[in-house]
Amino acid sequence: MRTATGLTLLGLVVMTVTIMYGFRSGGGWAEVGDIVALPWGLATMIDIYVGFALFCGWVWYREPSRTASVLWTLGVLSLGNWLTCLYVLIALGRSRGDWRRFWLGMRQRAKSGVNEVRVGEVVHGN
Repeated sequence: MRTATGLTLLGLVVMTVTIMYGFRSGGGWAEVGDIVALPWGLATMIDIYVGFALFCGWVWYREPSRTASVLWTLGVLSLGNWLTCLYVLIALGRSRGDWRRFWLGMRQRAKSGVNEVRVGEVVHGN
């Protein structure tokens, strides 16, 4: 869990520096038009937003509050992977070293009594 936290924190720092550089040196929204006019620029934008959709699906699954899910989704669509790093850091902190809780969030308690299949074996819940 320390490795995941360290890598996520590194991602957050790198994204912060990169975004600051982009704001200081870039041409704003005009450059976005230039980027999507290129085939690989368009492919990259589609790739990013597919990743956002997958990430937001995980957020909607693990968050108990629909309001929180909506706010996180709008934030990710606005602030990108900077906010995904922040969300992952928060989720890692709240999981207190429990990977199951990290992935499932509040649903972890609801799933604890259900049998699961893990690599071909049946693991019985508590």
